[in-house]
Amino acid sequence: MVAIQKNIVSSYIIIACFLVFIDFFFPAAVFAYFIKYLTTLSLFMISLLHKKRFREQKLMFVAQFFVVIADYFFVLSRGFNAGQLTYFNKLIGTFCFFLAYIILIKAWGERRNNNIRFNMLEIFIGLAVLLVLWPTVKLLAPHLNLFVKLGALSFGVILCLLVWTGLCTRFRNYYGRTTSSLIGLASCLIFVSDLAVAHASLNPIYSGHFVSWLSALIWITYVPAWAIIVNVIINQNIYF
Repeated sequence: MVAIQKNIVSSYIIIACFLVFIDFFFPAAVFAYFIKYLTTLSLFMISLLHKKRFREQKLMFVAQFFVVIADYFFVLSRGFNAGQLTYFNKLIGTFCFFLAYIILIKAWGERRNNNIRFNMLEIFIGLAVLLVLWPTVKLLAPHLNLFVKLGALSFGVILCLLVWTGLCTRFRNYYGRTTSSLIGLASCLIFVSDLAVAHASLNPIYSGHFVSWLSALIWITYVPAWAIIVNVIINQNIYF
């Protein structure tokens, strides 16, 4: 178990770099969608094959399950449809990510005691997350219709809560120091990945065609983020 935990993140960073190579040298290649989905599916299988001792690990595993479903609609379906993404697949995939993030917020938001008051550091982190998100909101909002704008705003709120919760685990003394650091790092990587997804999907400059550097940014952050989460899921003790 310890050997797997030590190697899983480094191994999947190498895989993520390979995906970046594909994005630059074989842009929008159909076979790439199958490789990308197999990557996220393999991470899920690692979690599936290991015992999860704690309730929070089980919650994270459920969240990962919804992410694999989301990637079926966002990634694998493109492999079956010559790289095209239908509106239905986009809607279902987004909904599955929405559920996954809510579950992660629940798992990462635990505190050592029942005191739910926020300290000044947590408030500062929340404001910093909003500050990082704001340029993307300001840039994309004028180009969205009301329905898409409401959906993007709802997802943005959940994403900010996810990142804020992940970063604040370090100060809530529920998880161990190492686990808290891993969760905080994973949340930041997810944030960067989803901001890149937002621009790839909604920014009129990039949407409608494949942009190699944006896809590379998505996968170089997305895969390590979930490799880190899997590391936490299979950890024998997340409280020390």
